[in-house]
Amino acid sequence: MRHLRHSSLMLLVAMLLTSCVPLSTPPQTVLPVATQPQWDCPEVIDARLATFPFGGIGDAVTTWIQDQYGVTVTEIKGGLSANGTGYYQYWWVGQQRYDVTWRIDAKESAVVRVRWESHAPTLADTLRCLGDPPLYRSHYALNPEAIWTYLDLWYPERGIMVTAFVTHKTSGMTTDQVVAYVSYVRPGQPEDLIPRFFLGVVPGEDRYVEILQGLKPWPGDITKITIDERG
Repeated sequence: MRHLRHSSLMLLVAMLLTSCVPLSTPPQTVLPVATQPQWDCPEVIDARLATFPFGGIGDAVTTWIQDQYGVTVTEIKGGLSANGTGYYQYWWVGQQRYDVTWRIDAKESAVVRVRWESHAPTLADTLRCLGDPPLYRSHYALNPEAIWTYLDLWYPERGIMVTAFVTHKTSGMTTDQVVAYVSYVRPGQPEDLIPRFFLGVVPGEDRYVEILQGLKPWPGDITKITIDERG
């Protein structure tokens, strides 16, 4: 009997030790990684806007929009700008909103901005589709509620500027940051594009000089950008 009790005790110990093994050496678990699917490049950059009548006004612009996007004249909204110096129009294609602004005197290129209603492409999508930008501009902007951080990717030879921002002050940007909007103007030299991207900014004035001085060569890696205190 004593031998039987001893054997039973040894068996119980062995079972307890065996049951502890998985706790000390758990199997490796592969957790799923959340990834955002890549956008197709025609969804990121609208090639149709390369032929936009940037020097046109009025009916020429409206007719081009109707022909290229298949929208009716009643689907194109807009009118005279608030300060009376230009016009603006906007229309929708799915979840994309297109805004175009041009001066009444047509002395400067119109600017078209494309933004997304909900889900938007990322900077990674932009860099994949357009390649590294020749220039960039990054700065902090003081808003009533917080200091925002902006990053603009400049492609002067294509007349494109891609803008992303976060609504707080940060020391850097990442490629998974979503794009806020993409601006299209008539291509040209960087100094020529400032009054095109920023209507109302006049060459030589302080704002113009501030933007021009903020442009920097792309460092080859988004983690190496520098952010100006003002922009």
